[in-house]
Amino acid sequence: MALATIAAAEIHRNPGDTTALPVQRYIHVVSEADSPVQQTYIKAKDGLYIAAAIRKPKGEGRFPAMIVFHGAPGGRGMEQLVGWSRGDHGGPVWERFLQEGYVVAVADYRGGNMNLVSQASASGAITSIDDGLSVIDYVKALPTWIPIASISMASAWAAIS
Repeated sequence: MALATIAAAEIHRNPGDTTALPVQRYIHVVSEADSPVQQTYIKAKDGLYIAAAIRKPKGEGRFPAMIVFHGAPGGRGMEQLVGWSRGDHGGPVWERFLQEGYVVAVADYRGGNMNLVSQASASGAITSIDDGLSVIDYVKALPTWIPIASISMASAWAAIS
């Protein structure tokens, strides 16, 4: 029965448009005067420091938070993280969350053999999972953060909490 349903499914293709979207309409929509980039280094479980660029929405109060661990880990540098948080490169998605009232933290995590560092260690070695937990704990301790939910994305770690 399931095969019959699958065979009857239709595929719709959107031909798209040859005109590029007006990128400037979607990036740098949140003024750095209203939401300055806070460059910070978060202490990891083993004492190393994790670079992060954090922006909060304009105004006082408590906000939900989005934490992004961009792909290609390990030593991208603060400049790259700041650029991502501002939407200079990597797309406007984080700035859109900021515009919608989220604290946005773009953080690095240690690199290495991804088969080893992207899963919890049975031997007690520190991994990128531990780095992620350190960043999450740091953001949760911010006075501007409120808990609401949690998600993850493929191709880049992300958490909305």
